[in-house]
Amino acid sequence: DVLGNSIPGVSVKLYNALEDLEHQEKQLGSTQTSDTTGEVTFYDLQLIKYYWRAEKGCKNNINGVKTTGILELNRTRTVTSTLIETGTLVLKNQSSNQYQVYVNGSLLFTADPLYECTYEYVPAGYYSITVSQVGGSTNKTYNSDITCGSTFSVTYP
Repeated sequence: DVLGNSIPGVSVKLYNALEDLEHQEKQLGSTQTSDTTGEVTFYDLQLIKYYWRAEKGCKNNINGVKTTGILELNRTRTVTSTLIETGTLVLKNQSSNQYQVYVNGSLLFTADPLYECTYEYVPAGYYSITVSQVGGSTNKTYNSDITCGSTFSVTYP
């Protein structure tokens, strides 16, 4: 975890491409579960680069995905992941106008009319969402904490 503690019972899946990990497709081998020391061991791996998804409940390594580098024959490779708490952010434009959407002060995107998007695996924390009508005068700010497994949903205007 973020404090450096080992986490038992973490589900770990291997992939050989970042796209496969992101879409959770073409998993290599079977899912392993971390032991009481927070470790998993994979055997008989090919000499390729691997990506992995580690997850337990709403804690995961999605925002810090790493790779092994290409493995070497008869060599053990030890890698570490940090699991963080994540939640979901949902943004819905219910108007016939375009809106600029800012997250914590930074422009995320310009939303077309009736546009909706969902961001999964958003790091837990405080979020301030400001929506500003393009060419108009409507501005509104929504504030909330995203906690482990929660959803912050913003429907505007």
